[in-house]
Amino acid sequence: MKRSKNNLRIAAFLGALLALAVAGTQPAPAADPNDMSYVFASAGGPYFGTVGVPIEFDASLSYIDNGSVIEGYYWDWDMDHNYTCFSLPTCTHTWHSAFVGKVRVHVFGPGTYMTWDEAAVTVSGPETILCVVLESNGTDLHVYDPCRRHTGVNPASGNVDEKIPASSFQLTAPVSDTSDSPSIQTIAMPLYAAGDYRIELSGTRDEPFQLSVAVLRDGKPLVERLYAGEISEGESILLNVCAACPAGQLDMACGELTLSPGLEIEPNQIELTVDPNAVYDVTLLVRETHGKVPLESVTLQCNGLAARAHEDLSSKVSFDLNNFSVGAGSEQEIHARIPISATFQGKATGSITVNCSAGVTVSVPLTVKTLGVYLPVTSGAGSYQGTVGEPVCFDASGCYDVDGYIDQYAWDWDNDGCIDEYSMMPIVCHTWDTEFSGTVTYYVYDNDGHVNTMSVEVTVTEPAAP
Repeated sequence: MKRSKNNLRIAAFLGALLALAVAGTQPAPAADPNDMSYVFASAGGPYFGTVGVPIEFDASLSYIDNGSVIEGYYWDWDMDHNYTCFSLPTCTHTWHSAFVGKVRVHVFGPGTYMTWDEAAVTVSGPETILCVVLESNGTDLHVYDPCRRHTGVNPASGNVDEKIPASSFQLTAPVSDTSDSPSIQTIAMPLYAAGDYRIELSGTRDEPFQLSVAVLRDGKPLVERLYAGEISEGESILLNVCAACPAGQLDMACGELTLSPGLEIEPNQIELTVDPNAVYDVTLLVRETHGKVPLESVTLQCNGLAARAHEDLSSKVSFDLNNFSVGAGSEQEIHARIPISATFQGKATGSITVNCSAGVTVSVPLTVKTLGVYLPVTSGAGSYQGTVGEPVCFDASGCYDVDGYIDQYAWDWDNDGCIDEYSMMPIVCHTWDTEFSGTVTYYVYDNDGHVNTMSVEVTVTEPAAP
């Protein structure tokens, strides 16, 4: 009976699996150090099969020698730490391309009983390869397999991901910077798994593109689709490819390109200085920027606008229009109504989030604050002692502002009236190179620009003789 896919029961199992990668098939000790019971894992095999035909796997020789029941068998079909869990020792798996390699089973019992074993697998039949080629100087190519593994340039790190098993990424750059020829990105992978593959084009600038999607069987093209068009900077274009090889016969269907709208909100941040027991109207412009497809089912919501006293302001924010559409290249004016309670003081931060049915989301940071009239309250008076050459740490974390918040701290280490150091944090350490006995003054600034000071006595002496 299949229980879950690509997920272990709890986060602790992930750490256990990493430990098992080192432990191998050695018996694993029980949780109780006085209990000398062991878990033994057997993946069975070797296994032989045919492309498109399920292979039965049997881990029934696994056992716990104290008689405890094995609770789960976690199979890793690609040796990439993605797991499919079964409660029974036998299961089936199907490859849709020729394969020679290993699989691994992790066996779990009660508590921390666990270990693993590997088995060799040979799948005969045609080698079916999905090949995606993109020609463009302003587009990045990404492919996601049915398990959501990625091959392509990682947009965060700039490094190449090849997370899909046996996949490859190749970039052929133009001969020179002045060349008119486009760069070519090629991603190829065996179709081991049936299901939906997602191809994504990400625009880095406004450029034309040409996309080729093909399936090769033993090196010969069987299916090929060509797409061409224009992509804008920041735009994503999606293509779904459904691949399967039932009974060894290749079957593949390519969809049509899905264009995504561009979403822009003006202003891109909102800061309001407010009075208690007042209502504020903020105008937002929701704009579609790519000019190709409309924004559908646009919704707005205020999130996380909570004051220091845990007063939730976000639930009271409303919009004069919600769940609407914006035409391609058009914009819609929206009015946000933000009521401020009679008891609100200080600062609250949150966001207004705008979503559309295409999955595009933009969040606008929202800050509301009152204009205070009181000086910040200082705290932390006393004396400090230290040693030459060692840091002395000063703590102003007890300072607060009754009608706002502390914005910044400043320190005058020699009390000469000149600030020596600014800090956003209330705790600061300072080191004296020579003996010192005198006053240190710190300044506390609130969000309204008000400042208050406090002085503390400091004595720094040479370290005691050994």
